[in-house]
Amino acid sequence: MAAGAVVGSAIVGTGLQIYGKRKEAQAREAAARAEAGLKRQQALDILDRFEINEKQMRIEGKVGIEAQQAAFAKGGVTVGTGVSLVAMEQTARDIQKTIDFEREEAVSRANALLAGATLEEQFAVDIKKAAKYEQAGMFLSGVGTAASGLRK
Repeated sequence: MAAGAVVGSAIVGTGLQIYGKRKEAQAREAAARAEAGLKRQQALDILDRFEINEKQMRIEGKVGIEAQQAAFAKGGVTVGTGVSLVAMEQTARDIQKTIDFEREEAVSRANALLAGATLEEQFAVDIKKAAKYEQAGMFLSGVGTAASGLRK
């Protein structure tokens, strides 16, 4: 093979490798950023869902306390004093405890997703940096191959 053909194929081959590596890095970077976006959206969805659930738990709790009051009144117990008051206060505390637990769980899950999103964003940055170094290495390797083809 003539020296010109070796040099030409080394240059074209190196160019194609660099182009392919750039496209691969762009795709991986875009995928990492998309994954980060999805995780952020999931975190927001979890917190939104908690707010809806919290409202529903409060409504159900109020209905439950009202049912207790009706049962006490029907049984001849004075509502709002003594045992009836203690029972309704305990019910209210139980409802709040459940809401607090659900909130902590939602916030914890959302924070884990947000941390994952941050890692995905950093991964995207790292992919871009690594691809530049890899492309530079390919370029230099191609130059070396082309130069050795000229010496033959």
